[in-house]
Amino acid sequence: MGLVFPKLACLTDLDRMRRKRHIATYDEAGTITEFEARHALKTAKEFLSLVKSSLKISE
Repeated sequence: MGLVFPKLACLTDLDRMRRKRHIATYDEAGTITEFEARHALKTAKEFLSLVKSSLKISE
């Protein structure tokens, strides 16, 4: 059975970052600031921690 996550703000953030990365990669370089990159890394780490915690609970 798969894990079910409630609607999380970090998922919205990660999706927004994914779209922006696509623009930066394929359309226009320099559209992501250092602040945005640091925020993306922090959000990804928080999400990974949440997933790891959920996996431990469901074992």
